[in-house]
Amino acid sequence: AFPDLAETVAQYKTSKESGTLIGITLGDICWDDFDVYQPYLDSMKTLGIPFYNLIGNHDYDYKKKGDEETAKTYRSWFGPESYAFGLGKDYVIVLDNIIYNTNKGYNEGYSEKTLNWLSGLLELLPEDVHIYLASHSPNFVRWRNAYVRNGERMLDILGSRDVTLISGHLHTNDNYPLRDNIIENNIAGFCATWWLTYHCTDGTPGGYKVFEERNGKRESYYKSFGKDRSFQYEVFEPGSYSFLLEAGIPDNVISTALLESLNESVVVNVWDYDPSWKVEWFEDGKPMGEMTRTNGLSPLYAKEILKTLDNRIDKLIGVRIPGVYPHYFVAKPSSPDAKIEVKVTPPWQAE
Repeated sequence: AFPDLAETVAQYKTSKESGTLIGITLGDICWDDFDVYQPYLDSMKTLGIPFYNLIGNHDYDYKKKGDEETAKTYRSWFGPESYAFGLGKDYVIVLDNIIYNTNKGYNEGYSEKTLNWLSGLLELLPEDVHIYLASHSPNFVRWRNAYVRNGERMLDILGSRDVTLISGHLHTNDNYPLRDNIIENNIAGFCATWWLTYHCTDGTPGGYKVFEERNGKRESYYKSFGKDRSFQYEVFEPGSYSFLLEAGIPDNVISTALLESLNESVVVNVWDYDPSWKVEWFEDGKPMGEMTRTNGLSPLYAKEILKTLDNRIDKLIGVRIPGVYPHYFVAKPSSPDAKIEVKVTPPWQAE
């Protein structure tokens, strides 16, 4: 994983078009083990660019109590939980949105202290500036269909500003507008499914996201480990979900009706999809239009995690269950012998 990141950084450093280059780690730098911090810093120094950090729920000292006390060790290594800096014509705001109690008990959301700090900061920033706002947890958690604590209040404070939210925490990938001027980029896990598989539970390969700005135009893409920039989707033929239907997985774990529907179709997983993408299909050379966006899951991740678990269905519980996410697209061929082609157009390739 790290060599892939180092290679990407090196490519940008040698590019004639590159300007300011930075990195941001989206929290959970360690997993409740602060001995990880020094080797982490030693590794990041080798990249040769500034790397900014933020606090995740596993960066709090669970042996202590209260949001202030449990963050002391993190602060001693990396500084304040919330801060901001200028980046060319943009501003980057790193905003703490984990409210910690003790013993791994916490809430995703923004404390009154954090909201007051953000309000005061925004009074100093021009209204028309673009803001990258990075936090550990997404502001809106799709699988709960709910905002985090004080999430909508935080958006109200941002007002009409042009904001790109960047978050992690869930180890899945999802892009969605929260308001006309605010889009959330919830980025998949660097460690995928906690190093157990190549894919995250939603079918996104382990990796990281790259944000670019050239001549006032902003673009971003997801970089999968071991793949180049063009690797942005995976296609599954009809029948790809048969092994899951035959495995006897309880319906309350993975819906049989969903698996049957997916199994009849050509399915495309476009993990970094947002409304600016286009996903089309062709049958026997004939254009069939855009594919239907749906909730789906990855048979590749399912195979990887089941192999890791020695095909023990009873261990397919909790965070290991293949996640159902809306970055999937389906099309049902008119016959089993039809030749199907798929065309996925990211915004940076659009004519």
